[in-house]
Amino acid sequence: LVGLQMLRDAGATSAIVVSSPNHIRRAVADFIVAGTRVVGATTSLDQIISQLPPPPKAAQRGIYLDATRTFLLPASR
Repeated sequence: LVGLQMLRDAGATSAIVVSSPNHIRRAVADFIVAGTRVVGATTSLDQIISQLPPPPKAAQRGIYLDATRTFLLPASR
């Protein structure tokens, strides 16, 4: 995350991520995996209703794998 390095350079220890409901879980997961405290906020109330239920296990795994690849971390099985 380029933004993460910018936060660290500025001395920030946490972040607020604003994104669409479709992307907020993945964006927040990336910051969490990087060890940054984060709060996620969505941009559209219209789309949030479809995103309220937790994602299925397969989608959760995909989010985790994307985060580990982003930070070049080994994935656990």
